[in-house]
Amino acid sequence: FPSHDTKPALWKRFIWRIFGVHFYMEDIKKLSLYHYTLYQNTSNIIKNTQKLELFLDERRQDIQQQKKIKIYLGQPMHEISEKFSLAYIEQYIGRLKPDYYFPHPREKKYPAAGAEIITTFLIFEDYIIQFIKQNPDIAVEVYSFMSTAILNIANISRVSVKYIYEPTLYQLYRNFYDTAGQDFGIELLS
Repeated sequence: FPSHDTKPALWKRFIWRIFGVHFYMEDIKKLSLYHYTLYQNTSNIIKNTQKLELFLDERRQDIQQQKKIKIYLGQPMHEISEKFSLAYIEQYIGRLKPDYYFPHPREKKYPAAGAEIITTFLIFEDYIIQFIKQNPDIAVEVYSFMSTAILNIANISRVSVKYIYEPTLYQLYRNFYDTAGQDFGIELLS
């Protein structure tokens, strides 16, 4: 595969020029003073990055001394493999004893984990930010098998995030879990 740092073939540049594309990745990198990101200390298209905070919590109380709730962030696990039936997922979630279950939009059925189902039109990140604003004395623990949404909230104060270890998923997505642990400090629960 060609590198993203090289210009595309002449015929592609000609077609792109017709559609108004005049810059390529290498041009954009040269012109960029810095790149905005949600993720601190992770590689990016350029070295000079500026981190944006989704939410700044001025109170920043000690998370150990606050009331905590647990939220399981759902995923359509059955799309990965038939192995991930509702009963199979319930075994894992049941051990966590979450207070709430935030379903993924593609989930049609939810594991009966005894958790209250969160119904909202908000995306998960917005829901968490709104919850933290409205509940300044509550810390939130978020669990998921491999949702990338928790990467976006990993650095919000009063929120702790963890991935649930499942052997098949770990074998399939080892690089993802390793990156989440090394670059984001996200623990993998066994």
